Amino acid sequence: MSGTPEHPARCILVVDDNPTVLRLMGSLFEEEGIDVCLALSAAEAKQHLRRQQPPFDLVLSDIQMPGESGFDLLQWIKQTGSPYHDLPVLLTTAQLPEAENRVKGLAMGAVDYVVRPIELKELVLRAINAIDHYQHVKALETSLQSSEHLAMVGRLMAASNHEVKNLAMIVRVCADQVQRLLNPSPIQHPKAAAALAALTEASTLLTEVARSLSTFATTRVSCRPLELTALVEQVIVLMRPMVKPYRLELASQPQAWVMAHEVRLKQVLINLILNAHDAIVELAPEQGGRIIISLAAKGEFVSLSVTDNGIGLETPGVRREFAAFATTKKLRGGQGLGLWLCSRIIGDMQGTLELSSKGVGTGVTATVSLLRVEAPEPDGLSLEVAKYLQDLE
Repeated sequence: MSGTPEHPARCILVVDDNPTVLRLMGSLFEEEGIDVCLALSAAEAKQHLRRQQPPFDLVLSDIQMPGESGFDLLQWIKQTGSPYHDLPVLLTTAQLPEAENRVKGLAMGAVDYVVRPIELKELVLRAINAIDHYQHVKALETSLQSSEHLAMVGRLMAASNHEVKNLAMIVRVCADQVQRLLNPSPIQHPKAAAALAALTEASTLLTEVARSLSTFATTRVSCRPLELTALVEQVIVLMRPMVKPYRLELASQPQAWVMAHEVRLKQVLINLILNAHDAIVELAPEQGGRIIISLAAKGEFVSLSVTDNGIGLETPGVRREFAAFATTKKLRGGQGLGLWLCSRIIGDMQGTLELSSKGVGTGVTATVSLLRVEAPEPDGLSLEVAKYLQDLE
């Protein structure tokens, strides 16, 4: 079954050597909307746990079973280093337990000890309470980990901001110095001129990114109308040397105006291109790698798509949620911050970011959707007047 944030899915592993009791317990929990997995022995229960399919929220186990007992299963689950150590276990028995056995089960880590026969509704409620408590604790742990990670990001950004600004200034000064030295004798080689232009553009972009680092978490971006095709072409010129020998090109060039922040949109596009390049490298094609950028108007939005023929995603489909420290770069040990930062930047522009893939080996399309706007009037003149003046010239 599928869950929601308010009502997460719940799944229970029921273990009992009596098939009749097992079926009864299974139907009982299924009536409450709980997914159930059945096991006739401790050994079978271990197989289900090792597979972790589906992930369980509770183990409800009989104690008296042939072979390994419920106590043996409990000890295996709670042993040091077990990946299931935190999983709650509720023990059941059809015999009145001796006090020492009751204490033994609780001391070994069981959350409860139930003697059958028992009012079925009470058994269900005890199980549901144990599951809800477990899910609540796991949610708190996840939230705490996320908070700690984000706090660490904030500290790293604050600590590195000064150094990044210094490096950006050095690059900019060197670019300006090279430009001044070459001004008396213009560059003859077109590739050298293009490289110098790219260096100047990169230094400007680096300076702007460094300036925005310290206010990224608290300051909303100031957007203005931008012509998207021109911006994409500038980034392509900057990134082509980075992605060689793979092909990087703009497939469609419709004039499209969007509401965006120029520097941060370039930052996002550069990140998506680098991700595409890394995905191609991960698939390791010796030739034929390609990164295609396309633009399309869709109603009140303009979509900018970056498509590669790289490794693809493990799970086919569309992904719209990006958590910090959750990386798609499995083989290269990515930090899992790029897409999270990109989604935040695009979200601040009232846009969206999504990834789509048909699975491993099929490549990925990253699509940014931004609000479409009309082209601004040049210098306060209407487009019709501007065209008229242009015709007169």
